[in-house]
Amino acid sequence: MTAAIVILGGLTIVAGSLMPWMTLLGGLHTYRGIIGLYGRLIAGGGVVAVALGIFLGAKASRVAGYSAAVLGCGIVFFSALLLRNLMEVVHDRQHPMLAAAPGWGLYVCLAGGVLLSASLIALFSADSSHNSHLVLQNPDSP
Repeated sequence: MTAAIVILGGLTIVAGSLMPWMTLLGGLHTYRGIIGLYGRLIAGGGVVAVALGIFLGAKASRVAGYSAAVLGCGIVFFSALLLRNLMEVVHDRQHPMLAAAPGWGLYVCLAGGVLLSASLIALFSADSSHNSHLVLQNPDSP
């Protein structure tokens, strides 16, 4: 289950980086995330997340699970920072003729990062359910 969450989060991040992050002139000009360095970095993080998810599906590894969760937290932080900067640009009233508006791409990247970070919860619940089946027995008891 953790592998599926990681793969879905990674694919969501890649899809968000391919979507428009900003539009100008009422949507006539769109700027997708993948055209810039930051969008490529986020897309690369999504590809790494998909690879980690495939690895988790093939072999359950705690290190890969924790790595995916840390990667998700980093993408959430980076996407939120970019979203804040985008809002500053969009709400800049010095150039009203551009009519800049935010696109959906960064929001989708942020949601994918949250989903990737949520894999940590699935990882913890899998560990706790695995450990709940263990019964400690007293070696002196018959």
